[in-house]
Amino acid sequence: MKLKKMVSGLVSVLVLSCSALSVMSASGAESTVKISASHEIARAGEQFTVEVSLSDIPETGIQGADFAVTYDSSIVSIDKVEIGTLAQTGADEVDNIAELPAFMSSISKEKSAVLVSFAVADSNSKYYMQGEGVMFTITGTVLENALAGSVAEFNIVPNPRKINGSGTAEDNNKIWLGYDADTNPDDDITNYVYYDSSVSNGSVTVPSSGDVSNLRGDANLDGSVDIADVVAIASYVSDSVQNSLESQGMINADVQGEGNGINANDALAVQQYLANIITEL
Repeated sequence: MKLKKMVSGLVSVLVLSCSALSVMSASGAESTVKISASHEIARAGEQFTVEVSLSDIPETGIQGADFAVTYDSSIVSIDKVEIGTLAQTGADEVDNIAELPAFMSSISKEKSAVLVSFAVADSNSKYYMQGEGVMFTITGTVLENALAGSVAEFNIVPNPRKINGSGTAEDNNKIWLGYDADTNPDDDITNYVYYDSSVSNGSVTVPSSGDVSNLRGDANLDGSVDIADVVAIASYVSDSVQNSLESQGMINADVQGEGNGINANDALAVQQYLANIITEL
């Protein structure tokens, strides 16, 4: 195990002690990682789940991550944050930093933000975040007094904290994603390589009465079942990160073997329905 200054400094930040991320030595951006949040629809008083996903991760993987997602507390409240499949790397089984998990999160009501981080001390990249997928989910509730038509933006931003614990310290202005490129596990040198990031913000929309379609097969929520829904379901099965469906759309799309998740059989069933091979979904 390689317990470096980079990782220990990052972990300190993750537990909100605001210690020195400044110990990291940034050697320049290698690539651009895309961070995206899903768009959801939920009525006043209803629960929703926003997925936050990463894609275009370089082969070197992500050893450390630190950023936040802000939300509109006048429209929604946040109930919980849960780790996604992308961050379930197995690192906790072999890499325990001060008995802290690799993925950590907290909900700051004061800042109307969800703060998240990921830190692995082990130098084996098999425990880094690799490929693409959902890093974490944010589950919340639309406030009872939320107005129909209002939209709560979920914006991906730098962690709103100071660079260090000093009262005069500068505000953090960077989304941290990267890895330690130093190949010597025995020294105390950090050669932290960070990636650039691009963001695609998410939202939760409060619809007007009757705006949300609960029509079986209506995956794209346009109020009808047609070939566009077949395409939407097939695209989701092919790449759920790039072709995500809204919460109600996922419920509508699960027409074959209801409750077993969305798969190619659902797209086939809708196609058969449109061709009058079957008469109901």
